[in-house]
Amino acid sequence: MASGGAGAGVAGRDDPGFTVEAAGRALDAACEEAGLDPAGARLVRLGSNAVYALADGRVILRIAADAEDLAEAERAVAVARWLAEVDLPANRLVPGIAQPRVVQGHTVTYWESVQDEEEYATLPELADLLKQLQWLDAPESLGLPYFDPAPKVRAGLAGLGAGVRSEDAAYLRERADRLEKEYGQLDFVLPFSLIHCDANIDHVLRACAQPAGAHTPGVPYVRGWTECRQAAEALAVQLALADLTDGFAVLRADVNVFGDGVESLGKVLPETALRLSALLAVGLLVEKLDEWSAEDAAAAS
Repeated sequence: MASGGAGAGVAGRDDPGFTVEAAGRALDAACEEAGLDPAGARLVRLGSNAVYALADGRVILRIAADAEDLAEAERAVAVARWLAEVDLPANRLVPGIAQPRVVQGHTVTYWESVQDEEEYATLPELADLLKQLQWLDAPESLGLPYFDPAPKVRAGLAGLGAGVRSEDAAYLRERADRLEKEYGQLDFVLPFSLIHCDANIDHVLRACAQPAGAHTPGVPYVRGWTECRQAAEALAVQLALADLTDGFAVLRADVNVFGDGVESLGKVLPETALRLSALLAVGLLVEKLDEWSAEDAAAAS
């Protein structure tokens, strides 16, 4: 059984039955179905979902209060698999486990743990991830809906308890009506793109591909990443000029454990790969011709 304070309720839900004990029973059953060991699991969070970190440090379980969230979980799983295909940095599903699962009336998903201790990203890092996300074209098979803030606001207002005065509730509903009308009249000048509906640094964790001990003291990792980031931005401009921005999944700057910058284009379409190789060949030829011209000029002088 997992550790956690007894009797805690679920914030934002009228479900007094979803306590730490209820979540722990669902955890035990979910682990048994997936062949995982729940012993020593740590309760990370209990709100609209219970989030557990298994003791092995490799798996995170997300347990919904009931099975009504199954459709949303199925979409989240499909999106996670697609983001893995296009190599966008995001939480990955635990491989080899069919999911989502409904266990004891709860929707359960299994995720790879990012790190042992939570270290949140900075705002610039969050902005970089959102920019990468917005470059992507989601396949229609995902069935992603258009963003509409009104239903969530309405659900929150419907759940106002007796502690909210009637005049305050009336004001909030009137305000919601006005904002919904104003939102419907907005003229969006940018084209449709993917968005993250709850984008904040609390939802972005740093992940290390190598343990800290694999990093070499004195290696300028920040400088390597910065140089690679600048190169990636310059490459993005050239790709746009060559009309190649739609042929690859994502353009990402990273750094390896030696401090070398690494640029990734993710999954590249075959025709795009051919055009890229041709452009690279032309670029290398131009550089070589410039070298030969400089050598000839030096010899003539």
